[in-house]
Amino acid sequence: MEIMTKKLGITDSVAANDGYEDYVRRTDRKAVVSIDGLKNIQRFMKLRNPKIGDINLDRLVDESILRDLEKSGVLEPDIERQRRCTLIKKGYMYGD
Repeated sequence: MEIMTKKLGITDSVAANDGYEDYVRRTDRKAVVSIDGLKNIQRFMKLRNPKIGDINLDRLVDESILRDLEKSGVLEPDIERQRRCTLIKKGYMYGD
């Protein structure tokens, strides 16, 4: 929390805490790369280097392994456990 408030220049610790909790609740915690997100980055990067626009992002990222792990339920418990541990270490209650 200290790093976040310092880097963002937030002096109100209650506002910083509320913002962090809102971010944690709204953030997608899946370990899958978003092709749409990569396309957005590609759009900006090709302004400097037009060749970047030629890269086929669908071939660049193979999501099949992560999808299989996600379907099997292997990833979700670890992500949730890490989130709970992080919130507890920071003094927040999970789910509040």
